[in-house]
Amino acid sequence: MTDTIIDAKIINSRLDVLERRADSCEDQHLIHRETNDNFRREVAEWRAEAKARDDAQASAISSLSSDVRLLTVELAKNTGAQEAKARIDEQSIRNWKKAAVIFGIIFGFITMVSGIALSQPSVTALISYGVESPHKPH
Repeated sequence: MTDTIIDAKIINSRLDVLERRADSCEDQHLIHRETNDNFRREVAEWRAEAKARDDAQASAISSLSSDVRLLTVELAKNTGAQEAKARIDEQSIRNWKKAAVIFGIIFGFITMVSGIALSQPSVTALISYGVESPHKPH
């Protein structure tokens, strides 16, 4: 019977060791589960942060794209306005050139006629009638 008591003590002691190991394993399992849960939470946070960054970048790119589109439209309007102004300026310059040519012809004709008229002695006499020439003796 002493053998059975000794065997029972050995078995009880082994059972205690196994229970402690089981408890230890269970504790380690809980620790691993908690660690695993922490990792999952961190991964979820990282994914949320990455999504927020991606959304912010997409919004910034969309805004930039919209700004570029508006700038392109404004640039096209400005270019069109400059081209229209250049056409108007060209037309104005052409008009001034035409007027200058016409006035040049008119003044040239007047100069020619007056030169011819003043070279005639009778016209010169009419103009100088009653005006004493400083070169004539008195």
